[in-house]
Amino acid sequence: MRLRWLLLSFLLFSGWACTHTPKPAPANHAQQQKPPVAGPDLENFKKLQPLFKRQSARKEVLLTAKQKGLIGEADNGYLLLRTEKGLAKQEINQMKSLILKENKDRKKIYQFLSREDKLKKKEYQALKRNMFESYLDWDPPGVYYYKNQKWLKK
Repeated sequence: MRLRWLLLSFLLFSGWACTHTPKPAPANHAQQQKPPVAGPDLENFKKLQPLFKRQSARKEVLLTAKQKGLIGEADNGYLLLRTEKGLAKQEINQMKSLILKENKDRKKIYQFLSREDKLKKKEYQALKRNMFESYLDWDPPGVYYYKNQKWLKK
């Protein structure tokens, strides 16, 4: 399961899920078909593409905010506002709105994976922790993250 979560995470952040167009099947495709492999329902997965596009559009702004120390990844798989210092009221509201939108999209991804894998509550929490680790792996050194009720610097 972790491999599938990591693969989905990679697809989200690379933008591949938004831009990939599969090659057309060859004429003798029916003869070459292999038995189906267990995995996410691709039709449902395709429904997430608008979500992936939104995340991809926010990626650079979020990374900049992380590098400035304004926001960080939390060990529950979501983003948190780290500080409001040096920000005008309008900038704070924009940052909170951005975080809210990203967290809503992440929640939809987590719920999708949870439904696909029929996860129990503990497994769902583990999924979010694994995603936190994945997001943190992709972040550059110097960004902040929230773990065990403390802000730490990568």
